Amino acid sequence: MNGGYPTMLQTKSLEYTRSFENLIRNRLGAGDHSFLEDGSYNSDYYSFPEGFKGDYKESLAEQNLFRRHGRVLTKVSEGTIQTVTTVAEARLTGEKMNYPEDGDEKKRLLFDAYKLATLMKLPLAWVKDMHFDLHRYLKEELVQRFGDAEEKLLLNGSGENEPEGLLQAAETGVTTAEATLNSDELIALFFALEPRYRKRAVWIMNDRTAYFIRTLKDSSGRYLIESDMQFMLGRPLVISNFMPDMVAGAKPLVFADLSYFWLLERTPLSVQVLKEKYIVNGQIGFAAQERLDGKLIRTAAAKTLQIKA
Repeated sequence: MNGGYPTMLQTKSLEYTRSFENLIRNRLGAGDHSFLEDGSYNSDYYSFPEGFKGDYKESLAEQNLFRRHGRVLTKVSEGTIQTVTTVAEARLTGEKMNYPEDGDEKKRLLFDAYKLATLMKLPLAWVKDMHFDLHRYLKEELVQRFGDAEEKLLLNGSGENEPEGLLQAAETGVTTAEATLNSDELIALFFALEPRYRKRAVWIMNDRTAYFIRTLKDSSGRYLIESDMQFMLGRPLVISNFMPDMVAGAKPLVFADLSYFWLLERTPLSVQVLKEKYIVNGQIGFAAQERLDGKLIRTAAAKTLQIKA
């Protein structure tokens, strides 16, 4: 669209969906450009349609735990985000007494716009074949690439030229006494998180850590992870194989209320069709990108378990 960034892309209409289908099949008609403008943040890239069951945002949430359990904000334009970093309390107050003033610290957070990108090429015959569900193929392939990249970055990012990931920003709740972990240390991590965060917290670990913990029992002989692998100590268990293994100095386990991890979507997953670049090889190119950032806005809302170095 002309005139800079739109406040919100309009990609939920049937007309936009039809025009997007014509775009990716390289058969744009005269009326398509006006509808496509509603989903473009510049003249070349167009956002996937949304607003229907199984759309790309729903699929991205299935692929990336931060979109399922965190808070996703969409702010295409530049600017800062306002947040409150502490929680005040309501207290019993007499009728003629002054109202207790809050102790909240208001904070302005500067979110960046880190670019994720990928390129794929398809035979021209596939693109023109109306029996081939091109829209679905592109969506599923790109959702997997971008969902995995998002989750990996938002877990492990260093904060240097990339987002500061959850493991970097979270507080260390427990450091193990040995080169492995035990049931007492898991219970200690559970209670290291304040109750107000604990009631909505999830455990995050990889498959290998979950397999190890599945063999651990508490003092009463009960397994810490329930048989369906959905809960540990009453809280949901989330598997991400982008989490570190249990090696010296690593943080293979985090217990966090991810409502305090904010994923800011600056520009959504969008596609540019490269019609001429690969046509000599009988192919059409699809360049895809998005811009985002993520921040843990309260470090106390996440606690890690660190293996003894």
